[in-house]
Amino acid sequence: MPELNINFNETNNDCFKPLFKNQDRYLVLKGGSGSGKSHFVAQKIIYRCLTEVIKHKFLILRKVSSGNKISTFQVIKVYLDKWDIPYESVQNEIRFLGHLLLFKGLDDDKKIKSIEGVTGIWMEEAAEFTVQDFNQLDLRLRGEFGTYKQLILSFNPEGGKNSWIYKNFYEREHRETFLHQSTWRDNKFIDEGYENRVTDTLDETHIAIYDKGEWAEMAHAVFKNYKVLDLDVPDILMRADRFYCGVDFGFVDPCTCMLIAEIDQEIYILKEVYVTHVVTREFIDIIKTDVPVPGTAIAELSQMRFYCENAEADRLREMQLARLRVMKIDKSRIKKGLDLLKSRMIYINATCVWAAKEFSSYSYQKDSQGTVIDIPNDRDNHTIDATRYAVFSNSRSTMQLF
Repeated sequence: MPELNINFNETNNDCFKPLFKNQDRYLVLKGGSGSGKSHFVAQKIIYRCLTEVIKHKFLILRKVSSGNKISTFQVIKVYLDKWDIPYESVQNEIRFLGHLLLFKGLDDDKKIKSIEGVTGIWMEEAAEFTVQDFNQLDLRLRGEFGTYKQLILSFNPEGGKNSWIYKNFYEREHRETFLHQSTWRDNKFIDEGYENRVTDTLDETHIAIYDKGEWAEMAHAVFKNYKVLDLDVPDILMRADRFYCGVDFGFVDPCTCMLIAEIDQEIYILKEVYVTHVVTREFIDIIKTDVPVPGTAIAELSQMRFYCENAEADRLREMQLARLRVMKIDKSRIKKGLDLLKSRMIYINATCVWAAKEFSSYSYQKDSQGTVIDIPNDRDNHTIDATRYAVFSNSRSTMQLF
């Protein structure tokens, strides 16, 4: 092993330093945004690999595998590069000094079940998972390896006291568990101005969850007519009265594409594409890869209708040139579109983690006197916008191609 000059005290916040030695089976890290949870876990994994005599195999998870690419995978590489630790990275793996880090998603749980010899697990954004996911992962962490076995959960406390994490770890005592809470105030590395960004809202629930890291119910929620379920996508497409896609463009904000089906006026959100910092051509390639469902009527997308926001004609033209069927929408009729969504039952596939998060956290604004007004907060609504464009536009009697 090469000589390494690493001082974990210098790269960590005081609130996390004692957790390097924590050996409880379940290390539960609840916190607000910007508290440094993910950076600590990345460093603890590297620390264990450097200080323990075994060769580790860590399983590092987001609910959907693509989420790892912009989060856990990048933060691990930041510290390996910072400390000049030689490593190899191929697709969803990082290998260094004989250790293996596997970055996976539970959108393909069959592959997870085939992985043996896991010495530790990290569930990043654990609120995205289900209790069934957690139980299955807990079973994977077995065997004797000459060191302790630990499952780390890091998350913002979304979902309030209905969250499976709250019920499993906070509502009742759980053996071999350490509960930890942190906020951006604990993070000495936080960038200047972060406080203003995280508290720039009149929504007390948003502040409770993301600023203070507390369990809170979403007050004044826009949507109460939805459920998040494990949906059988081919079966729903087989029974659907109609299906189509909604698209919302962005760059720093995400580009989103939602695959939607309707059965008896009920809405099923089956798949989502949610990506940032991609140009239109890259976005189209991802859509063509991720949206089709083999063995169904949309095994390819030539007849699929794409209801797109019409603010950027050049992007729409690129989609047309890629042989996608782009439809006009009326972006301005927000209230009518939201009223239509609120009038239907909405089922969200559990793999659509961004949609599940946005539909659960979307809430109405308050005025300066604290009175709730009939205008939603215009944040974290990109999957909702794409869904609204598509459902509202499809409901109209006549539509036109661009």
